[in-house]
Amino acid sequence: MELREKRPGKPEGSSQGEVESPSYIRRHEQKFEVGVAAAAFLREEISRNLPIFEFYEGYPHTCITTVYFDTDDQAFYEQAVRSYDDNFKIRVKEYSYSHRDGGFLSLPYCYVELKRRIEGTVVKRRIRILKGDLNRLLAGDDLWEAVSGGSSAADAAYLHAAYQELRDHLSRFRVQPTSIVTYRRSVFQQSEQELRITFDDDVAVYAPVDGLYSQLEALTPDTLPAPLRRYPKVILEIKCPSCQYPLWLQGALKNHCSKRLSKFTTSIRFLREPQAADDGERPATGGKAADDPDETRIVPSPIDY
Repeated sequence: MELREKRPGKPEGSSQGEVESPSYIRRHEQKFEVGVAAAAFLREEISRNLPIFEFYEGYPHTCITTVYFDTDDQAFYEQAVRSYDDNFKIRVKEYSYSHRDGGFLSLPYCYVELKRRIEGTVVKRRIRILKGDLNRLLAGDDLWEAVSGGSSAADAAYLHAAYQELRDHLSRFRVQPTSIVTYRRSVFQQSEQELRITFDDDVAVYAPVDGLYSQLEALTPDTLPAPLRRYPKVILEIKCPSCQYPLWLQGALKNHCSKRLSKFTTSIRFLREPQAADDGERPATGGKAADDPDETRIVPSPIDY
């Protein structure tokens, strides 16, 4: 089955904010955790002001797989736990699209991302690489020709900076896959450079898979082993150049509080403590039980592991 881009030339996962190129993104991000019923209400409210965005025509949802990497002593995880607003991640993202027979349409490449969060601002550098070349890249092989092939002249400098930063980190940190998270994302946006709102549901956590793409053609829910945990809530993210939201969005969010959510630290905690109660399943102080589908009020916590 053929995937047809609605906007030729834009790579999967390209986003808005201060986007100098697909290889460099700088933006403000805020997250909310909501129940299923509240998410349906918010989707309806948001759709009155922003259209749902389809990267590939006819596919309103994108299935995302994120592989998180860390050092042997989990230095990135420990830093993220200590400071939500000052941390660094190395991750690989794969984008796929579910079709009617229950399988997934997967692409031959993935993205390696360096993501740094500093006081509410996210700076992300990313590199597109063929899945078959990923392990060589992470092992330190110089694959600049493979990475840069097909990039535009305007993107070349940003892509090279991302590539050099990745190689620098890989030379200083010996990293390995520590967790895999899959989820389904729907996107509402009008412009790449302005407001972007995403809903992530069907969130599942998996143990890392040996060999990654040397063993599997795609790391999609139909090829991965059974997930260790499922996250019962919907994660709403607002991504924009600043914290200035339009009045209609302020009104839609008036009964919600942002929360310090991290799929990375949550997935590691689930793997460390597989029997531990999910923070999202415990009652929130001053609110309804977090597994209540009608819950709308979320009380912020210092950090959601």
